[in-house]
Amino acid sequence: MRMETSKTMVILFLLTFASAFANFTDFNLIDETQYDLNQLIYNSDFITKPLTMLSGLSFLFDEHVNKSIPKSSFLNFLDNFDTLEFSLLALTTALIIYPFDNYTAFTVVESFAVSAGLTALIKVLIGRARPYNNLGAFVFEPFNLNRDYQSFPSGHSALSWAIFTPVAKRFGDIWYAIPVVFSLQRVWSNNHWSSDVLFGASIGYNIGSQFYDARKGE
Repeated sequence: MRMETSKTMVILFLLTFASAFANFTDFNLIDETQYDLNQLIYNSDFITKPLTMLSGLSFLFDEHVNKSIPKSSFLNFLDNFDTLEFSLLALTTALIIYPFDNYTAFTVVESFAVSAGLTALIKVLIGRARPYNNLGAFVFEPFNLNRDYQSFPSGHSALSWAIFTPVAKRFGDIWYAIPVVFSLQRVWSNNHWSSDVLFGASIGYNIGSQFYDARKGE
């Protein structure tokens, strides 16, 4: 029952959001989306970004970091966030900021959607065991659809950074505090290795930042 209600809410949000953009934006949605995706595919230096490189190096220290950070149930409700909840968060955020800047609102949804798709794909391709499995940091089962083997990258980290990076770039760095909390919670709750979180943050931040900066015609 809860799932059906949530799906209905998402659909209503999507319809409301799409209707608003169709009538009141000062840019073409289809053209802007195509332009942003082309920029991401052909002009991205994602691999050379400092955060991406740091996440690669952090693989070497995952087990040490995991053992060093005390485990806690603080903010445990964030564990229940899934794609559906993040969809609602992205759409709600976009609707709130839409009256102030419709381009940033659009970028929030666009960044979230692309980051969600990319993160889901990588999770399945890599198949990394989560820390709570107690199997070590270098156990991989590619194409395993069990969430216990979908640790890399952190979806919570990627999606929260994707949603709030455009907001922070438009309205101030204080908004980065939200994805920071999401990211740290994944480590102290023992759901992710530190490299999972860093790479997830890199995905969300770089996509959100690039989409925000790559407005067509500017």
